[in-house]
Amino acid sequence: MSTAPPGARTQGMLSRLAEVAYACARSTDVATHVHAAAVACQEAVGGIAWRFLALDEESGALALGVPGSDETVILPEPGGLLEWMLAHEAPVRAVAGKPGDPTIERALWTGSEPAAVQAWPLHAGDRLRGILVVALEREPLADETFDTYARIACDQLALALERHALAAANARQSRAMVQLEERAQAGEAMFSELIAVVAHEIRTPLTSIKAYTESLIDAPDTAFEQRRSFLTVINEECDRLARLISDALDLSRLEAGHRALKLKPIMPEAFLNDLRTTVEPEAAHHGVRLLTDLGSDLGAFEGDPDLLKQLALNLLGNALKFSPNGAPVTLRARALDGEWQLDIEDAGVGIPEDQLDRVFERFYRVELKGGRRVPGTGLGLAIARHIVELHGGRIWAHSAPTGGSIFSVRLPVRQLAPDSVRAVARALGGRDDVRRLLGAAVDMVGEVMAAEIVSVLLVDPEVGDLRVTASRGLDESVNARHLPYRGGVAGAAIRVGQPLLVNDVETDRRIHKKSHPQYFTKSLLCAPIQVAGETIGVLNVNNKASHEEFDEADRALLATLTERLAAMLQRAHAYPDAAGVVAEACETLQSLARTRRDLLSGRRELARCAFEIAQRLGLDPAEGTRIALLAGSGPEQGTDAVVPDPIDAAEAAARSAMLLARGERMDGGGWPRGLSGNAIPLGARILGVLDGFEALTGGRAYRSALTIEAAIEALDAGAGRAWDPRVLDALRATLVQDGRLDDRREVA
Repeated sequence: MSTAPPGARTQGMLSRLAEVAYACARSTDVATHVHAAAVACQEAVGGIAWRFLALDEESGALALGVPGSDETVILPEPGGLLEWMLAHEAPVRAVAGKPGDPTIERALWTGSEPAAVQAWPLHAGDRLRGILVVALEREPLADETFDTYARIACDQLALALERHALAAANARQSRAMVQLEERAQAGEAMFSELIAVVAHEIRTPLTSIKAYTESLIDAPDTAFEQRRSFLTVINEECDRLARLISDALDLSRLEAGHRALKLKPIMPEAFLNDLRTTVEPEAAHHGVRLLTDLGSDLGAFEGDPDLLKQLALNLLGNALKFSPNGAPVTLRARALDGEWQLDIEDAGVGIPEDQLDRVFERFYRVELKGGRRVPGTGLGLAIARHIVELHGGRIWAHSAPTGGSIFSVRLPVRQLAPDSVRAVARALGGRDDVRRLLGAAVDMVGEVMAAEIVSVLLVDPEVGDLRVTASRGLDESVNARHLPYRGGVAGAAIRVGQPLLVNDVETDRRIHKKSHPQYFTKSLLCAPIQVAGETIGVLNVNNKASHEEFDEADRALLATLTERLAAMLQRAHAYPDAAGVVAEACETLQSLARTRRDLLSGRRELARCAFEIAQRLGLDPAEGTRIALLAGSGPEQGTDAVVPDPIDAAEAAARSAMLLARGERMDGGGWPRGLSGNAIPLGARILGVLDGFEALTGGRAYRSALTIEAAIEALDAGAGRAWDPRVLDALRATLVQDGRLDDRREVA
């Protein structure tokens, strides 16, 4: 401990706190914030070293190290200091070997274990942002003044950490908004360009159609041969209009994600023969010879037959336009180590080198010598590019050695998950505890969404396709199925990266497939599951118990549930050797399924509960409304409370006093003023109990949720010490009245 005179030490601590405040106010560097606060806390308690652990909000993992430097994930030891901190979220002193104190994790320190430690939670709002631990040479002496200084430094640091997290979230949101604006501007530009191109392209065929039609009307007795030539032109121009409209629609559907892959095994010989049969009449019309070259090592490949045929026809049509009379157009297909490649070579004039990278842009048409443009809409190659991307491949154009151009497409033989996705799935998929977690997840989702069928499909790390890993309500025939990673509804959800709502699987143009007899509704939801930055599977929900279709509210709820599941899987991935982590996650999911309060009621339910408690304790409606507003979003409609007028100075002071005292405890061990008993405003005592109740029943990424019964029992254990017994009785009475708690005890 410091030997400096008390006055000098106090002055030094005030200077340190000023430094912390200055660093947090004037700097955006988190490492600076952490260092300033940690040094202040270390000096306040006479420590010899400090450690900062950042808490990952999604996974609940603790990382040792200053943000921006090398961080090490630390697994809390059973009975250790970190486990205690995550469970209680309160400051603690621990002495090595002292009975009743949590043990001191050796992983935090290099060299010998410290004799004692002091630790503080870094709270901002209702979120724990991290933990600060200071090592001591001996058991610390109680010093309330300097303990207060340390708490002030920690609160400053917590606010700085929250500001940093909000700034990062705001930056992500800003980038997303910029991308949306750019996409919107690009969409407007493309729409204007589309209108201009379509108007221009339509004008010529319409002019021809009208001219020849008028000629037939004006000369009905025209000789048959001449009439036939007129009708031939009209027919060709009508076909040209149809192609333009079809191309524009196809491109818009592909770009909007309104087309799911309908994958099937395709035999290469049959595929090329079908192409040849389709294209030969047009090739003969152009006087072009069509040649095929099929590699002997190419076996069956997986793809959407209709889209792949459209891809090849677009490329062949392009080749025919460029090829002179009598020249060949060659189709080559060959195998390449898990992929297959299709080359279409023409003997035309070729594409200028500076235009090879642009030919796949929408509406772009190659400009030849003399400024002459190749006829067409400029959409065929853009459609081809989107089809290739849907199949996880790539397409490019290059010049042929003998002149002309070669368009090459390389696609995977099987539509399987990438290696990076398989690696994450491999780390999770074979674990029995993760399977139990997924089983609890499907039960929870089924309960919360009132759905009879719920399933989780994860990537099979050895094969790379999707398989049912956990389900509720599926029969064995469906449960045993394997699905392609990029195909069907699951593939569409994975591709767009957000939950997919299908109102009717048989009429939705993205899917358009026969509904399985087990599904009594044709409406379904499918959400991608992302862990460690990779989409490792999907969560499917079918058969709403009400027999109604799913709607946007259901889709939003599923997004929340899927985020919960993904966060728990992320935690399991961060702690691969800790079975207890997954066990806690299972308990959390089961609790959510039982209470449904956390996801369905939210803060508004807390507000209603706060107002009811205030009424039971005899507070007037205006005071009850103030408490309800601070607890959540306000009282329920139908209460006789009156919402206060716009905040004036008196109202602001009343709310401030209540909020500042909500962390106080009945025995005086709270924060920030150490008030006790009735010195704590009653409204603050109500808020404190509800804060504890919400934290216990809602759970955290690092702590399992409790049932309402268990939460009330845990709160009762702190009655008179932490919580006001009268407030606890009023909370219990409210829960019993609502039918959420079965309590045989007599309540007021």
